[in-house]
Amino acid sequence: MPSGKRLPGKKNLLSFLVLFNLFLSWPVFAAPPPGCPSETDLHLSGIVFSGDSLCAARGELKVTASEVPAGANTAFAAGRITLGADFVVRNGGILQAGAVQIQLPVARAGDDQTVASQATVTLDGSASEAPGGRIESYQWRQLSGSQVILQHPDQAQSTFSAPAVTTVTVLEFELEITDQFGFTAQDPVEITITPGGTGDRDGDGDGDGIPDEHDAFPDDPNDAYDFDQDGIGDNADPDRDGDGVANSADFYPDDPVQSAAPVLGITTPADGATIADEAVIVEGTLDAPWNTGVTINGIPAQRGGTPWGSEFALHVPLQMGSNSIEIVATGRSGKQISQTLTVTRSGSAAFQLDATPRRAFAPAEILFVPDIPAGLSIVQADWDFDGDGVADSTLTTRFNAPVTHNYSTAGLYYPSLTLTDSQSQTYTRTLAIAIIDRAALDGRLKTLWADMTTALSGKNLGLSQSFLLDKAEGGYEKVFYLLLPHMPAIVPGFSVPQTVETGLNYAEYAIGETIDGTDRVFLIQLLRDARGVWKVEGM
Repeated sequence: MPSGKRLPGKKNLLSFLVLFNLFLSWPVFAAPPPGCPSETDLHLSGIVFSGDSLCAARGELKVTASEVPAGANTAFAAGRITLGADFVVRNGGILQAGAVQIQLPVARAGDDQTVASQATVTLDGSASEAPGGRIESYQWRQLSGSQVILQHPDQAQSTFSAPAVTTVTVLEFELEITDQFGFTAQDPVEITITPGGTGDRDGDGDGDGIPDEHDAFPDDPNDAYDFDQDGIGDNADPDRDGDGVANSADFYPDDPVQSAAPVLGITTPADGATIADEAVIVEGTLDAPWNTGVTINGIPAQRGGTPWGSEFALHVPLQMGSNSIEIVATGRSGKQISQTLTVTRSGSAAFQLDATPRRAFAPAEILFVPDIPAGLSIVQADWDFDGDGVADSTLTTRFNAPVTHNYSTAGLYYPSLTLTDSQSQTYTRTLAIAIIDRAALDGRLKTLWADMTTALSGKNLGLSQSFLLDKAEGGYEKVFYLLLPHMPAIVPGFSVPQTVETGLNYAEYAIGETIDGTDRVFLIQLLRDARGVWKVEGM
């Protein structure tokens, strides 16, 4: 997954949103502990520990090293030594083997606390230390419990407002520190929230984070907004978008314009078909908005057709015997429809054909590589690159030689190779290739951004959050929630998105905004997820 490029001098859009309303940060959640790759290097201030394995997880570091620089503490002398044993260090421990000794940082997140509902809580990691050097960075993360907004999560002290609770609630946080050599240490802390508190603190009677003047339900901590203005809060409303279709039956439960589910049709193969091949091309049609994903056995399908996305195809491998093929269409809301086919593989194809790449921007040069067994006595090879049934190239020699073809026009193509042997027997292999119009994709993605900002300015919280990538929802959904009353004033100040990068699965755009007389630029990132749906990944 792309990490998200940053241009020099550019700002993060989310930083603007929170600064606009004096929210200085958003929730930070701990990622799961990393795995232990079989081959990796540990970099220490420019010096590399070459090891067989490295695993860092929640304050524990384990290295199986073959050779490391000699030295003591953080000062390394010339020469090298060989280590034969594993060594394990924990938070605040000393990494030592032979002549090498490195004191690791010690994270101290402070004592567990018990506070009243709606109190201001301070997380204090200032007692942390780095005996072998200095602390370069602090990072607070929330591990569990009701989401809160951490102020200054990258400093030794971070604060947040305890949520309004009706029962005793425990929130867990973790402090991670990093020293100048890149070594890290973590320490958890628990905050217990008790019912009660300061009541109508800062004009927010129910403590849900939304001031009473903007809260449609100022006495209900579970609801603040009522998009369709029917007197029922969005969280409790059985028809949130007010289109007359219940959420359970509405494929787009937050969109008042759309409700009908996509119409999915399978062109080939037929259910119950018997196929003498290692793979089959599954083709079909889709009547749905363009940003509806299609996967076949969990793999995003190739897309094309007019309008774009109305046709799909994928080369699906088969095992001998019975095979189940599931075709799933996923909407932006996350709701799905599906169809399942069963086909039987009865044998293998006479030859193989591969193509690289199978999805590319136009113009694209595609490399085709046939694999024809020596036992086939081939006399002619007919290439049909556009799949129209008419041979574009005929060969009478060098049948196994790779062939290239340039596709200048976007579309969903079914190139094929037909071989004829000395007995006039023919054998055909067909592939599915998607050639994408970059400019057209760029336009669709800019429209996606416009649709999300329109939802924000229209105070449609559920619809705006549906544009977020699943992993992004944990942070941005809270920010959208808190800033929703101000979005009608914020959104009109955004400039038209300027393209930074448009890729097959990733895109980045620059948004201009004038703040206090200063022109600023913010970056947004979009990603095509595993279901084939484009989402906003970062801002």
